[in-house]
Amino acid sequence: MDSTNKFISQEIDSGRYFSEAREWYKYVFVKPASDAAFMIVVSSIVLIVLTISLSSIYSIYPMIQKVKIVVFLEDTINFYPNLKRISDQNKTVKQAVIEYLCSKYVKSKEGYDKKKFKANYNFILRSSAKNIFANYYQKLTEENEDDTDYSIAKLNKIGGKINIEIISTSFDKKNNRVTVKFHKKIYNKVGKALSDLILEAQIKYYISDYDFTKSTNTKLKFIVTQYELKQIK
Repeated sequence: MDSTNKFISQEIDSGRYFSEAREWYKYVFVKPASDAAFMIVVSSIVLIVLTISLSSIYSIYPMIQKVKIVVFLEDTINFYPNLKRISDQNKTVKQAVIEYLCSKYVKSKEGYDKKKFKANYNFILRSSAKNIFANYYQKLTEENEDDTDYSIAKLNKIGGKINIEIISTSFDKKNNRVTVKFHKKIYNKVGKALSDLILEAQIKYYISDYDFTKSTNTKLKFIVTQYELKQIK
């Protein structure tokens, strides 16, 4: 037996020959497969944890809140829809809508901006009882000679405007009444303040029986039946 065969025989007898072969097989075939399997398991765990975390975040802090609304076709043709959250407090939907409409009524009736006048006038027209609108129309057309009384007719001539800022609203469900406290500021054409008042409007209203929780083709009807104004400051 030559030296080479003798060496191989000794390696086989000692077991080192097969040991080195097994190590080579593990390095070339088993290790890459085990590393790949380990990475797949780790990646799967990370993906599951990430999915659960994102799901928890979205359930606690929703990024998008879907709200069902109804927009009539005639409105989409003539106007741009303007969505606004009308209440963040613990109010019923109906109460929040009534307070919003009363606040809008005060802004439209007591304020003046030549660019918005037509829209405000139409809102007052369709939201007022006949006697309330007649009184409003009379004040629109009359012009007082008193320099401290800034009527709409006078403001239209001098290019002035009236800004209304709502301070607070108080809802009286039993008497169908809303009290709106507001800040009334009158400016001339160049933005100089001419008058600065705090007033309170007592509004009685009629509102149609409307289901605010469902989509419906029925139009909401809101009418101001009584309007009383007093100066606070």
